[in-house]
Amino acid sequence: MNGKRLAAWLAILPMVGGQDGFARYTTAQLACATYREAIRTEIRSKVGAVVREERAGRDGVLMLRAAGTDSLIELTAWYDSLAIWREGPEGRITPDAEGLLGGRWRGTLDHTGRYVSRAAPFIPDEVAEIAELRGLLADFFPLLPDSALARGTQYRWTRGSAVDSTTLLQDSVAVPVRRETEEAGSLEWDRQLGPVRWERTLKVTARIPPGKPFRQGVLTVVTQRVNVVRLDRQCSER
Repeated sequence: MNGKRLAAWLAILPMVGGQDGFARYTTAQLACATYREAIRTEIRSKVGAVVREERAGRDGVLMLRAAGTDSLIELTAWYDSLAIWREGPEGRITPDAEGLLGGRWRGTLDHTGRYVSRAAPFIPDEVAEIAELRGLLADFFPLLPDSALARGTQYRWTRGSAVDSTTLLQDSVAVPVRRETEEAGSLEWDRQLGPVRWERTLKVTARIPPGKPFRQGVLTVVTQRVNVVRLDRQCSER
């Protein structure tokens, strides 16, 4: 290689090194992280001409610690504060969630956002009836794109799926169910901190066709809106 060509190669090296790489979760991003979440859910069920509407909510501050390698991050998470509620025709239910504070969720997160659970705290029945918390971290972090995200980038996504299955009722009668899922979301990315804010809207439509035991069929639509913000907090253990 002659001198001019070598100089040209050296000139572009700093530019290549300064470019953003693929977006990925790292241990450093999550080593000491705190997130505030606000979740609102609307449930509308129709059996024949009878319609039932309910609403539910969850507000919490979730603490995370991370260790291990970037290829497989060891996560530990717990709530510093948590409030859940549900409203329906019978009134409002607000179970005491204080017993969950400090209970640990543990598992592994890969760099794309896929989580595998290893342990979860005991979830009291009155809480489990309102919020599915055992798999809390399974879909907490958004899946990342296979592309670069610069600091301050707003990444948006939409996904959809449809699944046909059967479900067993209390009297052991199996009925067919079609579930259609629509998801739309956006996140704000910081290369040092990872996701600092994200929103997600999830709509699940479940249909049971007319037949036994539902002669007129069943239609249930669940719409959930999730807002998560990373908080600027000092790292401390409870």
